[in-house]
Amino acid sequence: MKRAALYARVSTARQEQEATIESQVKEVEEKIKLDGNVLLPHLRFIDDGWSGELLARPELDKLRDLARKKEFEILYVYDRGRLARKFSYQELILEELADLGIEFITLHDVNAITAEEKVLQSMQGVFHEYERVKIAERMRRGKLGKTRDGKLLGYNPLFGYRYIPKTRNKNGYFVVNDPEAEVVRKIFTWVGVDKHSMRKVIKKLYELKIYPQKHKRDSWTKGPIIRLLKNESYIGRHYYNKTEAVIPQKPKDLNGKYKRIRKSSRKDRPRDQWILYKCPPIIDEDLFYKVQKQLEFNQKYSNRNRKHDYLLRGLVVCSCGITRVGQKGGDNLYYRCADRIYNYPLPQRCHQGAINAGVLDRLVWRHVIKLVSNQELLVKQASRWLNPQRFSDRIKDAEIDKMEEQLVKLNEEEKRYLQAFGSGLASFEVYERQIKDLKARRQRLRNEIIEQRSMSKQANLYSRLNIKQLCQNASEKIQNWDFSKKEQLVRKIIDKIAANQHLAVVKGFIPLEYKESNVAFKLKDRDCGTPKCWKIHLI
Repeated sequence: MKRAALYARVSTARQEQEATIESQVKEVEEKIKLDGNVLLPHLRFIDDGWSGELLARPELDKLRDLARKKEFEILYVYDRGRLARKFSYQELILEELADLGIEFITLHDVNAITAEEKVLQSMQGVFHEYERVKIAERMRRGKLGKTRDGKLLGYNPLFGYRYIPKTRNKNGYFVVNDPEAEVVRKIFTWVGVDKHSMRKVIKKLYELKIYPQKHKRDSWTKGPIIRLLKNESYIGRHYYNKTEAVIPQKPKDLNGKYKRIRKSSRKDRPRDQWILYKCPPIIDEDLFYKVQKQLEFNQKYSNRNRKHDYLLRGLVVCSCGITRVGQKGGDNLYYRCADRIYNYPLPQRCHQGAINAGVLDRLVWRHVIKLVSNQELLVKQASRWLNPQRFSDRIKDAEIDKMEEQLVKLNEEEKRYLQAFGSGLASFEVYERQIKDLKARRQRLRNEIIEQRSMSKQANLYSRLNIKQLCQNASEKIQNWDFSKKEQLVRKIIDKIAANQHLAVVKGFIPLEYKESNVAFKLKDRDCGTPKCWKIHLI
């Protein structure tokens, strides 16, 4: 009688094609009993749901540790593929066991004693790896074939949709989930029209008590919102085969925890490999592309991307066409061509000198002040804003009336649920679930009505102000703005600044009737040397 150990493993992706853990364990235990050996409880090693591509598995590691301590004399497995799906990993483990004098028994492979049998068993190990590749490729091609025929495979639907599973006569398909779709429209509008940052979107969702799809927490996070905003499914273009699993280049520190799969990250495949499935759109394409531009803008001007205050950050372009980036040299800040960064490790191609950021910022801001202090222009702009605003107030009033009608309908719906529960047509669990959802919808509507009324009051206040007085107040306040407000104004007015050490041309959204639509200035008398030694004197 020998002390025996048992090892079993099943990958979740293969549960339907291969023996389950229970059937493996039962068959191996019967074999151990038949051979007259003893299996102690702590020598049962089971990795349920672990990929055979991985060598680092919790129970397999325990088995190898106890093998070194000679806790057992013989190891039983269902077949070699349970140890690993890679032939090299199988051979590594078996060599360890052989060196420790531990016997290895497989129920469905040749148990090697002679040299010929060892070669035959190794060949069977190679076939285990081949089988894994074959099954994976067959499944991949089968899925691609079905999706190219317009069939949707089993889906966890996107936020805003419901997935209707396939039936015998009809393929699965997406339908719009109206409450969630309304939230999607709000998020796109906040970013694409109202130009909100991700933090502000998260705050508004929290205030309106709109929870994430799985509701694991009460507030949204940045990642899911950005993925939602970049997903073309919301304009009716859903893609299959869009991404592929890859090994992460910068894996997260799991504090010693095991990873069930190696390829835990994903990357986009080339677009020509994507398979299109048309689904009902939730938003229009114009709004979608506005959002993409705003996301690029937010990323470009994110406060995380700066260590120092550059007023024209991201706007200054070198004469070679490449953006200039901020650089500190000594006590001064400079805008320097980023060619040396983009072309690294090759030699830089652009040799234009750096521009003193302090000088350029002051000059451009001086011209911006001159522009926005032009009272004639300000009066025209204020009139253009207030007239549509008065028209939009009437639209907002109609929207508020519509939302109040929806509130009345929700109250009537609540009464019907109460009557159904009282008459015994619905159980308490069903009643409680429906009422909870109804109360959440009602609270969202109430919050939205409060927000719309607040915006309407603010617009009415502006409309009653004297336009000239409003413009004069604005000009006075601009003089005392802090850096962040100056930066916001500059970005709204200026599109690009083409500059070298001698000339800067400012291009932006300036009315055509304004004669100084292009602001140009020259610099002269700079001392030669490294950027930190430059001294620039203005004309």
